[in-house]
Amino acid sequence: MHEQYGIKYSRSGMTDWLIQHGFAYKRPKKIPGKLDPEKQRIFIEQYYETSVTFFQAIRGFFLEEIPKITDILKCRINDKFQVVDLNPIKLAV
Repeated sequence: MHEQYGIKYSRSGMTDWLIQHGFAYKRPKKIPGKLDPEKQRIFIEQYYETSVTFFQAIRGFFLEEIPKITDILKCRINDKFQVVDLNPIKLAV
C-alpha cells in the first residue's frame, strides 16, 4: 500500500481495512520444505516402534498387573462404582 498509494497501515489496521471492504485476512499455511525420504523413513520406524511398545505395555498392564491387584482394588470400591470382571481370558477376546 505504501509503495503504490503512499498510505501506511499497521498490520491490524490493514486487517481491519480488508474486513471492512469484504476481504478475508488469512495467514498462509505452512508447508514443509524439501523432504528427505531417509529422515521420513527413520521417523516412521521410530514412531511405529515406540507406539507398538506403548500398546504392548498397556496390554501387559491390563492383562498382568491388574489381576495382581484385584483384591486390593475390590476393597476400595464403594457404592458409586461398578465392580468389573478382570478375568484375563475375557479381556483377550
